[in-house]
Amino acid sequence: MSYFVVVLPLVLLVLLAVWGGWMNRVCAFRPQAENQGLALELAASPEDVTRILGDSNSAEGKQNRQTAIRFQHFDFVFIPFYVAFFSAAALINGRLSGALIVVGIALVTGIFDVVEDLEIIAMANGRRGSARRYGQLKWLFYFATVAAEGALFLWPPFRTIKIGLGALLLAMGLSGSMTILRGSLRGIIFAAKISMVALVGLALASLIRR
Repeated sequence: MSYFVVVLPLVLLVLLAVWGGWMNRVCAFRPQAENQGLALELAASPEDVTRILGDSNSAEGKQNRQTAIRFQHFDFVFIPFYVAFFSAAALINGRLSGALIVVGIALVTGIFDVVEDLEIIAMANGRRGSARRYGQLKWLFYFATVAAEGALFLWPPFRTIKIGLGALLLAMGLSGSMTILRGSLRGIIFAAKISMVALVGLALASLIRR
C-alpha cells in the first residue's frame, strides 16, 4: 500500500478541520451564540427559525438569514470531504464487503445533509418547511457510520490497538445514535464533539501496525 493511500484519511481530516474552521469564521451569527448552525438543523417551523436567527424584519435577523444561507453553501463543499474521509478510512482499514457497507451509510448521511441544507435555505428565505427530520436522520446516519467504522476493526486479523479503537468508535456511534433518538440538542452537541476525538484515531488507524 502506497504512503499516499495510507495518509489519505489524515489528509482528508485536516482538510475537514480547515474548511470547518473557515466556515465558522466567515459565517458568524449576530449576536454570537453557541451552535446556532446546529440549532437550525433541528428547526421544525418558521417560528423556530425566528427564535434562532431573530425577526426577519430586523437588520440583525436579515443578516443572520444571509449568514445561514452562506453557511449551507459552504456545507455543500464540507459534505463530500467527510463522505470521502469515512469512505477512504473504511476501504483502507476494513475488508471490502464491510467497507462498502460503511461507504453506503456515509453516502446516505451526505444525502440527508444536502437535503437538510436545502431545507434550511428555503426556511431562511421565508418558506415554510422543517429541517428537523432531515437533520435528525443526518446525525443518526453519521453516528451509524462511526459505529460501522469501529466494527471494521473487530474482525480478524485482530490488532490490539485497533481493537481498542474499534470498540471506542462503536461505543461512540451507538451512544450518539441513542442521543439522536432522544432528540436532545445538547446531547447531540456533546456526542458530536466527543466523536471528533475518535475520528482523529480513525484518521491515524492506517498508520498503526499493531
